[in-house]
Amino acid sequence: MSDAVPGTLPGGPADSVSMSDPWIRRWAAWARERFPPGRAIAMLLIFVPVVVFGRWLVAAAATPALGWLDVAGYLGFLGLLYTMRVIDEHKDYEEDCVNYPERVLQRGLVTKAQLRATLVVAVPLQVGVCIAYDHGVGAVTATWALTFAWLLLLSRELFVGDWLRRHFMIYATTHVPMFPLMTYWVLTMGSRRLTGGTDVVLLLAMTFCVGFAGEMARKMRSPDRELDHYETYTKVLGTQRACVVASALLVAGTAFAVVLLARTGGIVFVTVPLAVATGVYGVVTAALFARGPSAKTEKLMFGGIGSAMVTFYVLLFAAVVAEAGLAWT
Repeated sequence: MSDAVPGTLPGGPADSVSMSDPWIRRWAAWARERFPPGRAIAMLLIFVPVVVFGRWLVAAAATPALGWLDVAGYLGFLGLLYTMRVIDEHKDYEEDCVNYPERVLQRGLVTKAQLRATLVVAVPLQVGVCIAYDHGVGAVTATWALTFAWLLLLSRELFVGDWLRRHFMIYATTHVPMFPLMTYWVLTMGSRRLTGGTDVVLLLAMTFCVGFAGEMARKMRSPDRELDHYETYTKVLGTQRACVVASALLVAGTAFAVVLLARTGGIVFVTVPLAVATGVYGVVTAALFARGPSAKTEKLMFGGIGSAMVTFYVLLFAAVVAEAGLAWT
C-alpha cells in the first residue's frame, strides 16, 4: 500500500523514499528538500567574509587569519540556520499541509518530534562553538544568546501570532532582524569582542536592507503560481508595489554596501562598480517581473535580488584581502 498522499508531486525528494526506508534516509530526503546542500555553500560565502571582516576591524596593521576553530564556527552557524528551519517547520506545519502536501514532513516520512530530537545535536554545537571562541562565556556567547532569544520569540510569534497574521507586512518585518543579529554573531566570532563604529553599522544596515529585499523576492509569485491559502508580498501588495518596495530596499542596501566598500579600501575601483552593477541588475529583474509577471521573470527576479547579499559579502572579502592579506593559522 502506498504511503503517498493525494496531490503529491512526483520527482521531489519525498518521491524517492518511503516508510520502509531507514529513518536516516528519510531525514536526508527532508534535508535535501528543506535544507539543501547548495544553501551551505552560499552560507560559507557569507560566513567567511564576515569573520574575516570582524578580524580585520580589530587587527590594526596585522593580517587577518582564519583557523580550524573557524571551521567549527561555520558548522555552528549552519547549526543555527538548521535550528531556524526546524522551528519554521513546526510553526508553519498546518499551513504547509494544505499548500505543500507532497513534502517529506507533510507525508509523515519524518515527524516533528523527530526533527525536534535533532536539535539535541544542533543547539549544543552552537553553544560549544561560542564557548570555544570565548574560552568561556564572553562576547560570542552573548551575541549568540541574543540571536537565539529572538529566534525563540519568533517561534512563539512574539505571543501575538493571531494579530501578526492579520498584518502581513508587520509579521514579515519581525523576521528580518534575524539577518543582522546572525551577522553580528558571526562578526563577533571574528573580532572575539563586542565591536561598534561606522563600519559595523554600515554592515548591519546593508544586511537588514538586502536581507529584507531577498526575503521579499523569495515570497513574490507570478499570478499563476499564487496559492489560495498562502500569503505572499505580491498577493498582499500587488505585483508592482511589491517590486517597488523590494527594489527600494535593494537600492538602500546597495548604497550601504558601496559606502562600506569605499571605507574598507582595497580594490575600490573593482568592488564599488561591481556592487553598483549588482544592485542595478536586481532592480532591472524586479522591473521585468513587474512588467510581465511569469514563472520565468519570477525566477529571474529571485536570482537578481536574492544573490545580492552573497555578492556584497564576497566583494567585502575581496576588499579586505586586497587591503590587508589573509593568513591561515
